[in-house]
Amino acid sequence: MNSRFPAMPPEINFFSVETLCMDDLPHTLGPGEDVHVFWAHLSRFCGEINNLTSFLDENECMRANRFRFKKDQVRYVLSHGILRMILARYLGSLPNRIELETRKRGKPVLLNPKGSNNLSFNLSHSHELMAVAISSVYDVGVDVEQIRYFPEFKSIARSNFHPDETLFLDRMPEHRKLNGFFQLWTQKEAVVKATGMGLYCPLNSFSIPGLSGGFFTMPSDCDRDGYDIGFSVPFECISEYAGALALVISDRSSPK
Repeated sequence: MNSRFPAMPPEINFFSVETLCMDDLPHTLGPGEDVHVFWAHLSRFCGEINNLTSFLDENECMRANRFRFKKDQVRYVLSHGILRMILARYLGSLPNRIELETRKRGKPVLLNPKGSNNLSFNLSHSHELMAVAISSVYDVGVDVEQIRYFPEFKSIARSNFHPDETLFLDRMPEHRKLNGFFQLWTQKEAVVKATGMGLYCPLNSFSIPGLSGGFFTMPSDCDRDGYDIGFSVPFECISEYAGALALVISDRSSPK
């Protein structure tokens, strides 16, 4: 292992959100815990659409109304309403009183993170699955994708993956390549979300250390004030979906 990398991986815990009564779920990061990841199957919450809509701010409501299809509008409202409920528990606030802003490259953040225990969060949703990552230690990114076949996935990999990743995918058995593509894709998407750089950080400028993830060196394209070590880990919440968490870590003893 690169001597610059931490000796131990971050402590990450995963939780399923089954109902809007979240009393059995954590609302603070315990000793030694670095990241919490929550996931929810959105179809379970369709009956709560009015309640969750009431939590959204004006900008979120406007964005929800711009969706062409009703199902996409509903998924947006459900995922963002649940996000606000989760954040409210960590902040000791009400869901509709949380103030968010969007950085210039699109990453949503708390308006006053220093007054919110320096909390970092990220949201992803795909079809019926959503995931939220929470940390007060690292900048976080999360991505979930429904695994579905499309004929262009190999050409997309060649255009967007690092050469090492393309070679890795090419060497996989044919029947595993589609799942392998989504496991790599979600990790790379989570990384660029964690940096806050979005697609300003080219996906082919860095290489994920295999399907199981791990530590890696961030490229100069994504380097932000000394935050130059990345960590990614895949996860599976429910079948037919791929998920990944990514963290941006500093060389220094204090990550944030």
